Amino acid sequence: MNSEYNRSSLSAYLSLGAVLALGFIISALILAYSAKQVANSRESITVKGTAEKAVKADRALWSMSITAYAPTVSEALPQLQHSVAQVKSQLLASKFVTSSELQQYDWTSEPVYQRDEQGNENRIVGYTLTQRLGTVFNDVSIPQKLNTLVNQMIINGLTVERNDTQYLVSNIENIKLSLIAAATKNAHDRALEFAKSGDVTVGNMRSASQGVFQINAPLSTGSDEYGGEYNTTTIDKVARVVVTVNYGIQ
Repeated sequence: MNSEYNRSSLSAYLSLGAVLALGFIISALILAYSAKQVANSRESITVKGTAEKAVKADRALWSMSITAYAPTVSEALPQLQHSVAQVKSQLLASKFVTSSELQQYDWTSEPVYQRDEQGNENRIVGYTLTQRLGTVFNDVSIPQKLNTLVNQMIINGLTVERNDTQYLVSNIENIKLSLIAAATKNAHDRALEFAKSGDVTVGNMRSASQGVFQINAPLSTGSDEYGGEYNTTTIDKVARVVVTVNYGIQ
C-alpha cells in the first residue's frame, strides 16, 4: 500500500517537474525572442542621399548705373538728369525694353574727399551722384544685348556702368520637391548596399531630413554640406539636394 502510494507521489512529482521545466524553457525562449526583437527595433542605419539636375534660369534681373560728378550736389544733379534722359532714350529706342518695364530708382549722393600725403581724407571736394535703372526680363537673352548697348554708350562718352545681371529660377520649390524624392530613393539604394555587405535587411524609414539645397554654376566645385548656395551669375545651372534618412535594420 505504502509502496503504491510512494510510486504515485513520485510520478506526480515527476510530472510536475516536467511541466515546470517545460514552462521555464518556454519562458526563456519568449524572453530571448523578445530581447532579440527589442534589439532589432533599436538597430538602424543612417545614410545620405543626393540628387541633382540641370536647370535653366527663366528670369533675368538687369540694371545699369549712371553717374555725375560736380563740386556740389546742386551742380551734379542737372548733369545726372541730362545723362539719364539720354540713356533712357537709347534704351527705349532699342525696343528691348518699354517705358513701363524700365524702373528708375532714387538717385544717391556720395561725397568725394581730398586725401593728404598720408592718404587721410581731410575735406570734401565734390559729390558723385548715381542713378540706377533696371528691369526684370522673362527672356534671359536680352540682358546681354542691352549690355552691348551700354558698352557703346561708354564709348560715346556717357558715364555709365552695367551692373551684374542676376539670372533667377522661378520654380525652385517644384525643382526642390522632385530632387528630394530622387535623393530619398538614392538614400534607400545606398542603405540596401550597406545592408548587403552587413548581411542585414533594411526595414521601414524612421526619420528623414533635408540637408543642403544648392543651385550652382555648371562644373562648380563648391560642396558646402552645411548651407545653401544660389548662383545667379549663369543662365545654365545645376540644382542639388542632400537628404539624411534613418532606416531600421534586421
